[in-house]
Amino acid sequence: MESEHFKTTSWGDLPFKNLDDQLHDLAQEAGALAEPSAN
Repeated sequence: MESEHFKTTSWGDLPFKNLDDQLHDLAQEAGALAEPSAN
């Protein structure tokens, strides 16, 4: 799509390439904190 107002960003240029991994780790840590007996 050619437009002076619209530009696609290539995957390599995105700052949050590992966002899924970060959210997954955060969810696991939060789950561990919510269940102290699991430690």
